[in-house]
Order: sequence, then C-alpha cells, then structure tokens
Amino acid sequence: MSAHGSKTALVVAGDESSEAMLVRILRTDGYDVSFAPDRAASMIAATERAFDLIVVVAALRDDDPVELCRDLRALDSTSSPRWRSCRP
Repeated sequence: MSAHGSKTALVVAGDESSEAMLVRILRTDGYDVSFAPDRAASMIAATERAFDLIVVVAALRDDDPVELCRDLRALDSTSSPRWRSCRP
C-alpha cells in the first residue's frame, strides 16, 4: 500500500476497451488507478510513483509485454508489486 494507505495500480494497455474495463474493476476493488497506453508512459509512471499492482495487457501494440514487465520490475527492485498479465 502507498504511504497514504490506499492501494495503487498501474494499468498498461494499448486499447481503450481493455483500459476502461480494468480501471473500472480495479477502482471497484479500492485501487487508485493510473493508466499508461504504452512503454514510454508506463516507464515514466513507474519512476514517479510506486505501485502495489501493475497490470500489463499482453496485446500491446509494438511492444513485447514480457520485456516491458522485466524493464518495469528493474526500475525498483526494493518494492514488490503484484504482477498480472491479461490477454484480451
């Protein structure tokens, strides 16, 4: 959990339908959700904030979701977000 007590999540999805569905589900579950449409935005978000959960949609355009997960994880080896991969 973040320092303020709320759960935080980052959703990395290349399409609006996946984004909308995941954001709605996570907010219902009490997460403060941030969204990144691609690698660049997700890397920026992850350097600016620690997340309790990071969801990377497997159908990212022009990117390998596994490599993205590795790169995001390497940014902060001291935190341990839960990771989930989704296939639309």
